[in-house]
Amino acid sequence: MRRTIVTLDTKDGKYIPVFVVMEELYPDMQDYNDSSLHKRPNSYAEGKDNLSLSIEDFSKDNPFELNGSCGSLEIIGEYAVEPGNDLYMLLPSINEGLNTLGKVLPIRECPREVKCMIEKDREVWGLLAGNERLQNQLRYLTKKYLGFDLTLYPEHIGNFYWVRYNASFKKLSFRASNNPNGLIGEIAWRKGKPNPLRIIITDKHSGYPVYTVIKELNGTERAFFIDTPLYPNLLTIEVQNDDGKNIMLEENVTFLQGIMLDMGIQTMELKLKKQGKKAKDNYEVSIPKFTNASKSFVGDRQTSTNPEYFTIADSLSRQKADQEALNFVFFDGELSNKEKNVRQAKETVRRMISMGKNVSYICDPYFNADDFVEYVYYIQNLSLDVKVIVCKSPQENAVVYKKRLKSLAEKTKEYNEKMGRIVVECRSLKGFSFHDRFLYADETGWLLGSSFSEFGHRTTTICKIPRSHGRMILDRIKSWWTDDKKSEPIV
Repeated sequence: MRRTIVTLDTKDGKYIPVFVVMEELYPDMQDYNDSSLHKRPNSYAEGKDNLSLSIEDFSKDNPFELNGSCGSLEIIGEYAVEPGNDLYMLLPSINEGLNTLGKVLPIRECPREVKCMIEKDREVWGLLAGNERLQNQLRYLTKKYLGFDLTLYPEHIGNFYWVRYNASFKKLSFRASNNPNGLIGEIAWRKGKPNPLRIIITDKHSGYPVYTVIKELNGTERAFFIDTPLYPNLLTIEVQNDDGKNIMLEENVTFLQGIMLDMGIQTMELKLKKQGKKAKDNYEVSIPKFTNASKSFVGDRQTSTNPEYFTIADSLSRQKADQEALNFVFFDGELSNKEKNVRQAKETVRRMISMGKNVSYICDPYFNADDFVEYVYYIQNLSLDVKVIVCKSPQENAVVYKKRLKSLAEKTKEYNEKMGRIVVECRSLKGFSFHDRFLYADETGWLLGSSFSEFGHRTTTICKIPRSHGRMILDRIKSWWTDDKKSEPIV
């Protein structure tokens, strides 16, 4: 077993795990033949909290016991196990995709199985978040010795990862062939008794599976060929051991046929001197200008033998599906379609607000009493609470803004009285403003390209906020709503 560990060495003599990877290795993993590594940053100072990094062998019986006379790790938080029970997640061999887990684990040419212990309340990150000195230490240690900056991935701080590798092969790679169509595979087996493998290739065209081929390996091949009916397009590659267990899964695999190189030559430099209204806005900058010098191509220039015409032709249907699902809605702003655009825009936004089961947030600096009538009045769910956040725009003087808030407050009071309870509340931001318009129905959020009163009148869009940012923005909106220092009720 091998352990990569970053610890917070406190001035009180505790060793708190900041990042831990436990690996179960095979003898043929030669890159770990070097001696153990123990590093501290140059800013390590006695009598203060510091970070240190170690890569070392450890006893499988007690993975929390540190080597030497350091003692044991001090666990300060509660952990959740993913995926649970005795199961492991199967990661691809290449660190790709939006998921950052593969980016913080050791780089391997063979796939990995991972079990995670996630520090739920992020207490460890809380010890580092406000300490620039410790963050600099973490940045230095992880970039220099692990190849990545852990401060960029705080979701992994405080976590433990158990990693193991398959017993059959060290590396498996493929190249595409077009004469004949197929895959050329190369495999590096692990030492010892060979284990038979089954390779399952599924190809997709326009997003749909079109064929599946299976290749059996008996454990003696170093290279092999897999016939395919078409030139490989977009593959899913599965590898199973003789027990039928998946030990490798690579999805959306495609093959590079050529690279276009476009080189430019700097021919001039533009000097820009900016004079602002304030001294801090003044600056000078040199902007290089380039002309295209030459283009070259490396590889095969042939057009793909399997152009996905259906996917191209299907784009209009996908646009319609995105619009119906409220993922992306576009209003063209054509004057000839103005009446239709305005009607569709209002219906779309009303549907978005009404999607909330518990609470919907409307964040529009310019929201007014007329907008209230056009949108809030149309909500049919009597159990839905609506929270409206507005702010003063830079173009709006205090008198006009106060008048707008007054009419909005009156319309809100009138509506709540008709409903028999406080359905709608409105708050105004204090001391700062926002520009973009947001709408949240419970946890689902959209970015609106126009104020509510302007929808359909001009060219604009509505975009669903991706999950990666949705919670962050919603938390910010909630903080505006609940913090009396940031906002106040409209009365």
